[in-house]
Amino acid sequence: MCAKAMVYAGIKKVIYGAEHKEYGNKKTFDILKQNSIAKNMKVVGGCQKEKASKLLNSFLANHRDVA
Repeated sequence: MCAKAMVYAGIKKVIYGAEHKEYGNKKTFDILKQNSIAKNMKVVGGCQKEKASKLLNSFLANHRDVA
């Protein structure tokens, strides 16, 4: 669903830092990379990977404690 929303919105380039397999962004980006629905979209991953990974893990840890 998220992948199609990005395509329908006309987003030409997606840049992300870290993948989090447990929470789904890996699957979404794989769909964008491999699926013909996103043939005009460029997907770039691993931008500041370590910093992004720490930020994502911190965010998810804080939200797990609240829920």
